[in-house]
Amino acid sequence: MKKIIFIIATILLFTNFGYCQKDCEPISSFPWKEGFENNGTGIPPCWDVTYSSWNPTWKWAVVPDSIGTPATAHTGNYKARTYGLVLTMPYESSFITPIFDLSAIETPILKFWHTQVGSGLLSVRYRNSSNENWELLQSFSDSFLNWQEEIIELPKKSNHYQILFHSYYYGGGNYQVQLDDISIFDANPTVSYRVNISTNSGTPPTGAIVTLMNQDGQPEHIYTEISDSTGATIQNVLLGKYDIEITLAGHNDYTVTGLIINESGLEYTAQLIKIMLIEENSMKFFSLFPNPAQDLITITRSEATKISVAIYNSIGALVHSFETLETEFVVNVSNYNTGVYFTHLSDGSKSATKSFVKQ
Repeated sequence: MKKIIFIIATILLFTNFGYCQKDCEPISSFPWKEGFENNGTGIPPCWDVTYSSWNPTWKWAVVPDSIGTPATAHTGNYKARTYGLVLTMPYESSFITPIFDLSAIETPILKFWHTQVGSGLLSVRYRNSSNENWELLQSFSDSFLNWQEEIIELPKKSNHYQILFHSYYYGGGNYQVQLDDISIFDANPTVSYRVNISTNSGTPPTGAIVTLMNQDGQPEHIYTEISDSTGATIQNVLLGKYDIEITLAGHNDYTVTGLIINESGLEYTAQLIKIMLIEENSMKFFSLFPNPAQDLITITRSEATKISVAIYNSIGALVHSFETLETEFVVNVSNYNTGVYFTHLSDGSKSATKSFVKQ
């Protein structure tokens, strides 16, 4: 007998005896939440209610928090509820959300709070168009008086997505289901990330290639954008840990590893260093030894003129600078990281650059 009733109820699930869906644009802004705090003015806009012809009063409604078991809303002053005294025929009512556009969400999640009193069934279903049948996400048959949280990952995301809460009761006695604080959000939200770029030469970074590579190794989480005169904005970046690489002709490559992108930091500032060409007369201008070096490097030159000395690392960041009149002087490099460095000397009329390796 219960099987026959269940089949009948399943047929009725797809038969609308209630409201007509309003003409509403799909919701595409997330996170989205419905707490039914509309001061008791009825079903929220763009929602639908369907119900059985056997008892048209047994259907979803928005009620004050003082009604029902428990006599509270999960939050606020209102909640959604079905309730009735069922004798023999099965009663049912479906509560249908507005249409959602989930196409831009990485991992859509449905969260809601509910209570159930009596022996019945609450099923949660979805569909990807108004012409498709509803597919089951999850069902709940236990009776519990306190608000319980449910979290469901939504499959087959699309630009036309609806969710249905179907309350079904086939026995005798009182039965009620309450819903509150229904929300949809992205479990892996994305952000708009800005990379501000300048150069030490004053040349605009127009045309620089900016690449963000998530350390999760997924190809779809590698983002590339071309810089304008001040930098590049990259859309829909997944939060996480990244390596960043910036390349621009005539400048040293700029790389950073382990960059954290989260909602508290949505931009990064980089300076590109112009490539320093090692001039042919470098040997005549000054000498540098030992190379490779571990602790100290010695620089010698022939003229006792005032010069400026600047040392850059391999990505063009200035490490140390000073001025001197000495023809021979020592630079302590013991605290430098291992790698390649560039030593640039200039006296105002001529300049030269030499590289050395710090071991």
